[in-house]
Amino acid sequence: MASNKNGKPEGTDPCLRIVPLGLNDDTFINRCVVVSVLLKFDHKLETTKLRLALDRLLQFPTWNKLGSRVRKKNSRLEFHIPHSFCSERPGYLWSAESTACPIEKHVAGSQIPSRFDKAFVASSPDALRPLIFDHDAPRRLRDYLNGDTPLLAIRVMTFDDATTVAVSWPHIMSDVNGIRSFLDAWSLVMAKRDAEVKSLHGFDFDPLEPLEHRGRPEDWAHCDYILSTRQKVKWIGRLTGELVRYRDFEWRTFCLPLAHITSLKKLALEEMQRTEPSPTRPHFLSDGDIIVGFVTRILASSLPTRSVAIFCALSIRKLFPDIFPPDKIFIGNALSATVTLIPKGGSPSKSVGYIAAHFRKELNLQATQPQQESLMAMNSAAYRKGRLPEAAVGDSSAVVLAFTNWTQARFFDIDFSGALRNGDHNDPARAHPVLTKPSYVGQLETASQRPNSRYLTVIKGQDAKGNYWIDGVYRKATWEVIVRLLHDINNDNTT
Repeated sequence: MASNKNGKPEGTDPCLRIVPLGLNDDTFINRCVVVSVLLKFDHKLETTKLRLALDRLLQFPTWNKLGSRVRKKNSRLEFHIPHSFCSERPGYLWSAESTACPIEKHVAGSQIPSRFDKAFVASSPDALRPLIFDHDAPRRLRDYLNGDTPLLAIRVMTFDDATTVAVSWPHIMSDVNGIRSFLDAWSLVMAKRDAEVKSLHGFDFDPLEPLEHRGRPEDWAHCDYILSTRQKVKWIGRLTGELVRYRDFEWRTFCLPLAHITSLKKLALEEMQRTEPSPTRPHFLSDGDIIVGFVTRILASSLPTRSVAIFCALSIRKLFPDIFPPDKIFIGNALSATVTLIPKGGSPSKSVGYIAAHFRKELNLQATQPQQESLMAMNSAAYRKGRLPEAAVGDSSAVVLAFTNWTQARFFDIDFSGALRNGDHNDPARAHPVLTKPSYVGQLETASQRPNSRYLTVIKGQDAKGNYWIDGVYRKATWEVIVRLLHDINNDNTT
C-alpha cells in the first residue's frame, strides 16, 4: 500500500473497511490518553501459546476490528479495518523478552508490590514502564495516526518464576470493561474453547447513537448546578493558577486491606441507621462507596474552603440491555458518569460513612436509564460542537475529584492457564487444574494535552486475599497523610 512521507495511506485500499468512531469514543479526553494494564502471573507462561491464541482470535468474524488503524477525516476519527493480517501488516504490536533471573531481581520487576498482608503505599506506576512499553510502542494518538500502527500493543516479560503481560491501547478504542472482554476471549482461545467466543457488537455502527436522542438535557439531576459562563471563567482561572502554583503531585499506588474497609462499612451503616432509621429495608454500602468516602475525606481535608464535585465513571453496559445484547461483546467506550456535590467545608467535617452514604444516594439516583439518557443527550450535544462535556458543576470554587472503579472488570480473575507450559497444568497436590490468575494488576496512562488528571483515583480491584489496590494522583503532602493513616491502620490491626 502506498504511503506518504508521514506513513499515512494514500488513496483507497480495497482491503480496508472504514468505520467512523462512535461519538462516545472520539472525545477530546479519549484522544489524549493511551491506557495500559499490566498483569503479573506467578507462573511461567509460554509466549508461543499466548501469541498463537491471539493470532487465532483476530481471525474470528468481526474480531479483526481490534487490528484497526486510526485515521482522521474532516476532524473526526475513523477506524480502517484490514480484512486480514500478515507479517507486513500485523493485527497487533508484539514485544516479548525472557530473562533467567527471578522477578524480584529485575530492575522494573522488583517494583511490583509483593506485600499483601498490610496496608502500605508503593512506588509510582511509572517504575513499571519497562514492563509495559518497548521503545517502539505508541504513546500518543499521533503515533497511531502517523503510521501503519494497530490499536493493540502487547508486551510479555518472562522471568524464572513469573510472567508479566501488558496490554496497551488508545482510549478511543475502548474502556477497561471492553478490554476485560478482550482478555476473556483471548483466554478462551488459549484454552481451546473457541466455540465460546462471542462476536463483537457494533462492528460497523455506533450502538450508543440512539441514546443521544432519548433524553432531555434539562432533566439531568444536576442541571441546575452547571456553572454559568462567568462562573466557568472564574473556575478555569482558578484551575490554571493551581496548575502553575502546585507542581508537587505524585502518582502512586496503595493497598487498603479488606478488614479496614469492612470496619469502616460497619460504622457507616450504623451511622446511617441512627440518622435515617430503616426498619424494613437494610441500608446498603458497597466497598467502592467506602473507598470513595475514605479518599474524599483525605483529599478534602487539605481543601477546607472548597466545595467538592465527585465525578465517578459509570459503565452503562448493564443499564441498557436493549443496546448491549448479552450474546455479543461490545469493545468500545460505554462510559458515563455520576456527580456528587459536597458544599464548602462539608467533607472535612463529615465522617467517611457520611460521604459514602451521600455518594451512594447520588449513585442510586443517577445510575438509571432516564438520568443517563439525559446526560448522554447533553454530552453528545457538546461533543458535536467540539466542546468538553459539562465538567464544571457546583460553584466556581469547586475542586473535581475523579474516580474510576475497575472492580467490576475483575482483572484479578482473568485465567491464563491455557498458556501454562506443558506439564504445569495440574497441581501435584490437588486433583483439579491450576488456575493461573494475576497476583497483581498495574495500570498506566500516558496523556498528552489532557485537561487535568490531578486528584484522580483508580480503584483497580480486589486481589485473592480481598485487599483493594488503588492508584492516585495527589499532592505530596496528601501522600504523607495517607502513609501515616495506613501505618495507624496496621498498628490497630496488631493490637
